Amino acid sequence: MTHHTKWRLLSIAMYVIFVVICIIFKLLRPADIGWSWSVFWYIAAAGIAYYFYFKNVAYQEVVYYAKKLQMNRSDLEAIVPNRKKTPLKSLTRITQTFSVQSFKCR
Repeated sequence: MTHHTKWRLLSIAMYVIFVVICIIFKLLRPADIGWSWSVFWYIAAAGIAYYFYFKNVAYQEVVYYAKKLQMNRSDLEAIVPNRKKTPLKSLTRITQTFSVQSFKCR
């Protein structure tokens, strides 16, 4: 299964779970909150699911091409010097992802 397919299926599953929960627990009934708010929340949930898909696919592509170009973390930081500071946990994950040992291309 490719990364695109995996993240697409996860995003669709996330949206379907949202819709099922809303239907079962009657959270977004138009009779209670109106048609405009019901439509808004379903579209907002679809947008969040799409963002989840796009964010993860973009990250996977950066890692893939960095490995193919044999780039490490300092090379990637040089490309984007004014990026937002990340929390320590995310920084550790990025460091592990871009370590020299993980750049072994097949």
